[in-house]
Amino acid sequence: MQRQALSKPIADKLHEWLTLHRIKVPDGSATAKAIDYSLNRWEALTRFLADPALPIDNNHDEQQIRPWATGRNYANCTLMRTQRGRRAGSRSAKASRGSVGTSHNHSA
Repeated sequence: MQRQALSKPIADKLHEWLTLHRIKVPDGSATAKAIDYSLNRWEALTRFLADPALPIDNNHDEQQIRPWATGRNYANCTLMRTQRGRRAGSRSAKASRGSVGTSHNHSA
């Protein structure tokens, strides 16, 4: 399996580096939190190595939600407000994002 041959040694070296450098970083610092986050989620971060069906990144998913994420603040602040306030607009915006995203995925 090519993914195992190419990516696993890099992932192993990264894990070793994170573990080695974590002891050099003060607890509570932003760097310590970032390293802890990676080490605590290491199994999930490297799951793609064992399952070739999993993508190596989530770029496709990020691209699918980008139009909604970048327009969300504008929509909530201006177009989606109702007499009941921002909450009702947020719910309808989320509902439309979900249905449009789902239909887009099924049409491809």
